[in-house]
Amino acid sequence: MKPTIHAKLTEPEWLELRKKNINSSEVAALFGHSTYTTEYEVWNIKAGLLDDQFTMNDRVEAGQFLEPSIAAWAAHKMGCEAGPFKDYYEDQESRTGASFDWEITAWENMPSQLDGCTGPGILEIKNVDFLQFKGSFKAGYSDRKWNDDDPDNILMPIHI
Repeated sequence: MKPTIHAKLTEPEWLELRKKNINSSEVAALFGHSTYTTEYEVWNIKAGLLDDQFTMNDRVEAGQFLEPSIAAWAAHKMGCEAGPFKDYYEDQESRTGASFDWEITAWENMPSQLDGCTGPGILEIKNVDFLQFKGSFKAGYSDRKWNDDDPDNILMPIHI
């Protein structure tokens, strides 16, 4: 697979490309792990038989505002430089696509757990609030200590 890379898209251009492809954020639905949509809905939306019912809400809007701050903090903690990544990767044959949140452009101090990594990288930002974590308790993750800073106690919800 050699993807087509659509660089520096505006938001309307990005949204138009996403309409026709299965995107990385929809994959969980294909395996029955999405809390937002079903495999049936994704297939019918992509086939043009259903309208995508997504509407902006407070959680999405908050995530858009918080993403730059979270990315700056994560880059600082990892010892790297990062910036917004506005490219969309598309495999037209399989009708799949993905875009990423931020691109790591340089490493200042490589963390030991990343020894051997070189060059640019991807920094994905996932900001899931307590209400989503609370939903994870119902899904069988109640043994996790969500307020504990120990990284071994953090498990993101399966749909992410």
